[in-house]
Amino acid sequence: MKKTLINVGIILLIFIIFAGGMSVYLKNKQEKESKIYITKTLSDPNFKAVDLQGKRISLNNYKNKKVVLLNFWASWCPPCRAELPDMAKVYDNLKSKGLVIIGVAESSSKSDVEQLVKQNKIKYPIIMDTNGSIANLYGGINAVPTDFLIDKNGNIVNKQVGMFFGENSIKDFVKPYLDKNKGK
Repeated sequence: MKKTLINVGIILLIFIIFAGGMSVYLKNKQEKESKIYITKTLSDPNFKAVDLQGKRISLNNYKNKKVVLLNFWASWCPPCRAELPDMAKVYDNLKSKGLVIIGVAESSSKSDVEQLVKQNKIKYPIIMDTNGSIANLYGGINAVPTDFLIDKNGNIVNKQVGMFFGENSIKDFVKPYLDKNKGK
């Protein structure tokens, strides 16, 4: 009996150590994956869509003119909802410096998206990607929010999977590309 309790205790201790190690491993892996940046410039897949206001949107319209932050999000996603006010503020502050934000709502109802747009006073275009066709152009979106930064030449120069934490993290993500294109 005593031997059985010792064996059970040893097995339990091994399990606890293993579970703790896996927890640390997964936390570190998640932190690394929350900011995935593209190190190679890729040509952007163009798309044409109609935003919530009925305006036709095409990425080619911004080529050689603007830096585009393509923000894939969903109305049911708490991190997406949390970053919307910061996205709206960054857009308001940096649109005159050449930034365009295009929100791409995934797996969301139009009424939920419209409510969030109104609630957060979003002035940038929002597109409904109900069938995932825009997301598929970008290799599919495995998590929301996911953001792609497209430079003035139409190249995808940066990507982030996961939430931005505050206005400054969004600005840090886009500003080097706005600054890079000054005077051109």
